[in-house]
Amino acid sequence: MKNEKRMSFDPELSIQSEHRIQDTDLTGDLGRCLPNASLEFIEQLDHQEKQGAFRIELDEIEGVLSQHPAVKESFVMERENPAGEKQLVAYLVANLQDDALQALHTKQVSLWQALHDKSYNDSPSPADPTFNIIGWDSSYTGLPLSDEEMQECVETTVEKILSLNPQHLLEIGCGTGLLMYRILPHCVDYVGTDFSKIALQQLEESKRFIKIKGLEHTTLLTKQADDFEGFEAQAFDTVIINSVVQYFPCIDYLLTVLKGALKVVKPGGAIFIGDVRSLPLLKAYYASVQVYKAVDFVTRSKLEARIREREQLEEELAIDPVFFVALKQAFPEISRVNIQPKRGLIRNEMTRFRYDVILDIQGSEGIRDESEEKGKRPLTEAIVWEDWEQKPLALLELAKRLICQQPAYVALRHVGNGRITTEIKTLEWLATADDDETVGDLRDALVESESKRIDPEALWEICLDVPYDIDMQFSLDRADGCYDVLLRNQLDSEFASVSLSEFQFPMPPSVHQNWHEYANHPLQEQFTLQLLSELRDFMKKKLPDEMMPKAFVILNAFPLTDQGKIDRGALAEGVIQ
Repeated sequence: MKNEKRMSFDPELSIQSEHRIQDTDLTGDLGRCLPNASLEFIEQLDHQEKQGAFRIELDEIEGVLSQHPAVKESFVMERENPAGEKQLVAYLVANLQDDALQALHTKQVSLWQALHDKSYNDSPSPADPTFNIIGWDSSYTGLPLSDEEMQECVETTVEKILSLNPQHLLEIGCGTGLLMYRILPHCVDYVGTDFSKIALQQLEESKRFIKIKGLEHTTLLTKQADDFEGFEAQAFDTVIINSVVQYFPCIDYLLTVLKGALKVVKPGGAIFIGDVRSLPLLKAYYASVQVYKAVDFVTRSKLEARIREREQLEEELAIDPVFFVALKQAFPEISRVNIQPKRGLIRNEMTRFRYDVILDIQGSEGIRDESEEKGKRPLTEAIVWEDWEQKPLALLELAKRLICQQPAYVALRHVGNGRITTEIKTLEWLATADDDETVGDLRDALVESESKRIDPEALWEICLDVPYDIDMQFSLDRADGCYDVLLRNQLDSEFASVSLSEFQFPMPPSVHQNWHEYANHPLQEQFTLQLLSELRDFMKKKLPDEMMPKAFVILNAFPLTDQGKIDRGALAEGVIQ
């Protein structure tokens, strides 16, 4: 056990001697005296390291770090650098509520606003003002996306929104009006907001010569996405936030926007959040772009480095779909969450790496009639989900089953996503290939591979030819883009009597409300550089040179052991940045 006073033992003194054990150097170590009068080291008790002639109290360094308002937690340890020299490394968890970070968030929104204003202002007027696709560029080529790609993207998005039967609609981030012009004829009134004055001025000017039903009932307002001032509670039955979330500076901002949307939407209404970048598929997206740009002789290690660099320079927000399940638990007025792959036959970065979300809002009657619920529950709870991964079913096999057997329903879990087969195999190659293998080797392997994975759009297409309704959602217990699908026979009187929305998809075993874990941090690189510069100046005023860490690593959270202590081994395996 640890003594009140730590001592080292001098073996020259006899154990039976009347001499008291003399105090010598305080080592901070735990040991035991062996029968031969030698000491056996057991473990280091205090948090210190020896640097040359100095014994450094690491707790003291951590104490100084914790005084900085942007540091939430800190841990200092000694590690070897690539040259084999020992150095002090400080590991930090940042305070995400720090004023400096909040200032960066505000600045980032202003930068996006200026960028959009410049883009709209500098671009020539399109031949068709209702189809202004300025700013929609490919991450692969840097060139504008084709008219065909954008036409499909707009049409499939509008189709989803119109399925919600919008009458009184608010669109946050209406931009050039791609959705507005197509939705207006179906609405009673429409309010569009955007942070770009230039975009709204162009829309106002177009009203003079464009003849579209409903245009006279349009209100356009210059507002930030989180500004709901002037809107009455429950003023709209539908709120649209399409292809906007990626420009939010952090998930806290998204939460603020969604809280505002929940206040202005009516009971029984819906919130549509479209074109959301998928956090679980973010590395697959980076890999896809970098492989496209790489020549054949680029090695696996160089490709991995390029992907890592791209990740560090990310400026747009990506969200884990599970966030929206956690949101439903936090806000009981949300009655259902549906997280769908994007529609479309064309495979591009939107259909492969983004998704749409529909939040259904509880009706004005609140909890539905219990007797009505009991009547439906046996059906909705009797659904047996087959695991597609355990027994892969090709598209033609599934179509044959629907036509020949005509089951009341087919419910499949973990269906392999045929849109991203190449990207998933690329990630597998990155994880297993030798460092000197090349992109050319990868391309050869991809040509030879076969898969039963199914493009989600192919299932929607099948239902045009067979009497089945379809609903689909990403598998929330997985991070590889697979999805769950429910096909319901329209001719089965029992199942067809229940709305498709009554059937619940499998949910993840547990969710939490630590919101920051559901998103990336687009400003991480800027914040890190700013914080490290501040920390070095801050610490120089409080610590001698020998106690200054030579490297800093900023983490989202510290790795912990089963006992809840910081896992030093896991930290030691990480890359020093």
